[in-house]
Amino acid sequence: MKKRIFSKGLFAILLFINQLSFAAAITWNGSVSTDWSNAANWTGGLPTSADDVTIPIGLTNYPVLASNTSIKSIFLVNTAASLTINSGAVLDISTTLSCRGSIQNFGTINVNEGSQFELNGIFTNKTTGVFNSIIPVVNGAYGIKLFNLSRIVNEAGGVINATGSRGLFIQGDNTALTMLSNSGMINLTGGIEKYTDNLINETCGIIKLITFSNFYRGEIINQAGLVQNNGYFDIQYNLTNNAGASNFVNDGLIKIGNTAGTFTNNKLRVRNNPANATFMTIGTSNNLVVDGIYTDLATTVSAGTYSLTTNVFTPATLPSGSQTLYAKITYGACSFIAPITYVPLPVFTSQYTDRNLCTGASEVLNLPATDAISYQWQSSSFANMNAPTNLSTSAGSTTILGNASFANKYIRCTALNNTGSVFSDVFRVIVSSAVTAPTAVSSSKNNLCSGVSASLSATCAVGSAKWYDQATGGTALATSSPFVVTPSATTTYYAACENTACFSSRVSQAITVVNAVATQTLVSPTNDITADAGVLLAGNNITASNKIETTGKATFQTGKYVELNAGFEAKNGAVFQAIIQAVCNN
Repeated sequence: MKKRIFSKGLFAILLFINQLSFAAAITWNGSVSTDWSNAANWTGGLPTSADDVTIPIGLTNYPVLASNTSIKSIFLVNTAASLTINSGAVLDISTTLSCRGSIQNFGTINVNEGSQFELNGIFTNKTTGVFNSIIPVVNGAYGIKLFNLSRIVNEAGGVINATGSRGLFIQGDNTALTMLSNSGMINLTGGIEKYTDNLINETCGIIKLITFSNFYRGEIINQAGLVQNNGYFDIQYNLTNNAGASNFVNDGLIKIGNTAGTFTNNKLRVRNNPANATFMTIGTSNNLVVDGIYTDLATTVSAGTYSLTTNVFTPATLPSGSQTLYAKITYGACSFIAPITYVPLPVFTSQYTDRNLCTGASEVLNLPATDAISYQWQSSSFANMNAPTNLSTSAGSTTILGNASFANKYIRCTALNNTGSVFSDVFRVIVSSAVTAPTAVSSSKNNLCSGVSASLSATCAVGSAKWYDQATGGTALATSSPFVVTPSATTTYYAACENTACFSSRVSQAITVVNAVATQTLVSPTNDITADAGVLLAGNNITASNKIETTGKATFQTGKYVELNAGFEAKNGAVFQAIIQAVCNN
């Protein structure tokens, strides 16, 4: 029984292996030449975009690609297998590039939307070479994976672009081998994860680690082995180095966008969100030159002045808000442009002058500033703000009080952000004594003739009198006592006591204005009086030749005399009187 089962199992395995042999990849044989496009050099026919390609060992001729070609995958089986892509040629691979041999790329290789580039051999990206490993970031794969004794050499002018959850993964045999040597340009979305051996960014080489999202960030994690930067290393997010400071060395230009772990900086570090007073981190052996800080990538518009000697950036007039500036840095024959996220110093949108408070009163001050992260209010007994005392740290506002703690103190607000801090204008707090309503409010005259002046007066125990035209609000008329007025009509004036910022209630004083003519002449029948005519006034005299009927009633009042001429008659039943008395206050 056991023997039969074993035979069936063995048969099934042999059948499966036999089936796999029929599904084998198209294989390079090189029987004619090194020409990829010659079908005679292939076993299984010239590869197409649907085919898996294998390049074996033990051959005399190895393929050289000189034209554009698309395949599904390619596998170089051993160190003796090789592939050359000529300048101008493009090899498109839809799934996997796996190399245990050697590849020399003078043209373009695209690994598209499939698996990663797995290297257990040597990949040389020549001066004209472009390599793109376009792996969907969210699928968890790496753009490029280096194993064992594999190496990538990217020559000056060569370009490597790789995306993935990590753009590059390195785990060799821990033999201190330089598994990546870069003299060209390498762009890695998702960063680098390195566990062994060495990575060297050569002089003039540029490596950029690009953030895709909060989960796939442009960072480097160095667990062991050396990372040596002699060119420009742009890390958009974190530098994590668990191999010790001596195993991550910057002898060129490095930029770290977020947290910088332990590393050795011998040359120059560009800071992100820098302070004006510490714009870069300068190593003890730095010989890089900062040519300028610019607002544009073309480095044509200056953003301000920077001095390596003082490490201070003095910005030109820049817009508010976070923006990208560009540092142009040269190093021998190398020239780098490093983007810097920069927020200008805060700018106060308003300012205060001296504040006047009445005893016991309070005032909320508010001084918002553009681009400010935090605020610090301070007071001092000195106009130069010597020995200040910290007050509120709230968002641009504080409360001052009308008491001894604030009286005659100088106040300022400090607005801060990562770039630095700025002070508001300094202003003083003046506290005034409280006041009560005025007393002895009076007028020198009342019942004024039109055009005649009177003198108003009021007494204040504290402060001084101020006159208004309304009981509340209104217009301030004068700040003196006495106050001389010449009203043209009956008017009420209001007096208050004020002491800078202290105001009392108001007390009224009315002045009646009498509008009387100098002379009146009454004739009959025009001015005959048949009813109650009241008081007829004249400042000088009244001359009458009219009649006052039996139903009439009148009083003549003049300042000098009443003259009754022929024709004047006060009939039986009429009421009439004459008064010689001043009609108004002159």
